[in-house]
Amino acid sequence: MNEKKIESIIKAYNIARAQNPDGWLIDCANASTLENAIELGAKARNSVGRKHSHQFRIPNIILDKFALAILAKKHIVATSADFHELISTIESCKIKGVSDLTVYDTAQRIGEYMNVYPNKIYLHRGTRNGAEILLGKIKGKYLTINQLPQAFQSQLSAAEIEDILCIYKNRLAACI
Repeated sequence: MNEKKIESIIKAYNIARAQNPDGWLIDCANASTLENAIELGAKARNSVGRKHSHQFRIPNIILDKFALAILAKKHIVATSADFHELISTIESCKIKGVSDLTVYDTAQRIGEYMNVYPNKIYLHRGTRNGAEILLGKIKGKYLTINQLPQAFQSQLSAAEIEDILCIYKNRLAACI
């Protein structure tokens, strides 16, 4: 494993994220109420109504129904003790047309409002691909940070690692 190449990818990620923070996360963090955060998060909209590129191809009616399903469980969402509990509740609201990535993104956006953050790396298709490049076939829905190469373990949150594994999956192949 080429740790220097991984460190280079992490540096590139940190620069890109500093220059382009995730406005959807920021808008959810600044939502006026939990209900507003759920609507923004599940509908994948920022404060000016722009849909996130991850959910761009999902019809609005699907995202609207997904938001309503989560709103129906807002009392459970509100009492989530940690991110795993939160994402499990969001996943229980999943309807046809909603992917694992949308579930994760929605939970992460709502978690920003609640100050509830992932402490594991949740694996949707893109993140799983990146992780499997480094680790081989993976069973399960998530990894712990200590399962990854050392370069990932010192300076990154689980959410940042998830992002890197997905965004830089093709560059990670050069690290093995």
